Amino acid sequence: MGDEMDDKFMQVWQSAQSDRAKRSMLEGAVRGLSVMEIREHPRAEEDIIWLLRRVDTLEEDRNNIVHAPLEYHSSVVSAVLGWEPGVKPDHIWGNKRAIKLKDKDLLTEYRYCRDAVGVMRDYAEAIQDVWIQGKKPEPWPERPQLPNRGPRKTHPGPRPQRATTQLPLPLQPSEALQGKPED
Repeated sequence: MGDEMDDKFMQVWQSAQSDRAKRSMLEGAVRGLSVMEIREHPRAEEDIIWLLRRVDTLEEDRNNIVHAPLEYHSSVVSAVLGWEPGVKPDHIWGNKRAIKLKDKDLLTEYRYCRDAVGVMRDYAEAIQDVWIQGKKPEPWPERPQLPNRGPRKTHPGPRPQRATTQLPLPLQPSEALQGKPED
């Protein structure tokens, strides 16, 4: 009977189309823990809800970096307009996700999301390992320290610029017809 119930629960779980819906189901299950489960794992409800809130926040950050429109500022255009060259959020047209990233370094945001997902995944797996061990569980895992967006320690300074060859600008039609000036 136990395996059949587990299969039914997994079918319900897999029927949810979004991760947000699955997190909501998980929160409902956690808030409905039995007295025995709470006695076995007194920090379970508080820590799992904490993890779900961190994932909710990360979902927003991830959606911003994945769905914001981007634009490329070439070195030529940047020099003319006085902009920093590179890939930037295209916030000019009012896209809400691009506006949220306007003054942020995109690589830092991508790295933060990647690193935070890894930390939260490891913590969730540690909770799962304790939960399924039954009568002799390992100690409940401590909440992890989430990564920060501070400067990366592997790069002490700005990245070196690649050498670029300056291409000559094309001649204007009037200059092409004039030929070489005589000495």
